[in-house]
Amino acid sequence: WSAGTSTGEEAYTLAILCEDAGARSYEVVGTDLSSRAVLAARQGRYLPKSFRGEIERSLRQRWFTYELTGVTVHPELKLHPRFEVKNLVDARGLADLGAFDVIFCRNVLIYLSTSGRARVIESFYEHLRPGGLLFLGHSESLFTLETRFRVNPLARVLVYQRPEVPG
Repeated sequence: WSAGTSTGEEAYTLAILCEDAGARSYEVVGTDLSSRAVLAARQGRYLPKSFRGEIERSLRQRWFTYELTGVTVHPELKLHPRFEVKNLVDARGLADLGAFDVIFCRNVLIYLSTSGRARVIESFYEHLRPGGLLFLGHSESLFTLETRFRVNPLARVLVYQRPEVPG
């Protein structure tokens, strides 16, 4: 789940990673509060400046069409991410999303009040399968909140994991 996906770049990146890893069955869900952002994500059309850093030539050729007016996600890739308008603070409105192995929520929590962050984090916990992982942005952490997540350092980032067994 790419929570706070904005215009979908992260969700498409996750789909590319799944495809390139040979995943036969996967689902990427991108949600955002903005209906305008979700519409843009579904269209999969971007300005070249939306892409940071160099993208390998093979990835560019396989997944994107470059034109003078912008870059479009390949139609085959657009079949995989599902984009929905959702308010992360409204747990009831998220109930139909199901369970996930991984949730990415980068640079969203910094805009919420402490109580809003707590509600969102609890909702993420409920939507993760046991053993599932939560990735936050570099400027975000759960250190100021009491949560049921375990903290796992991974390379240079902190990852939050729902324990396999409650407790």
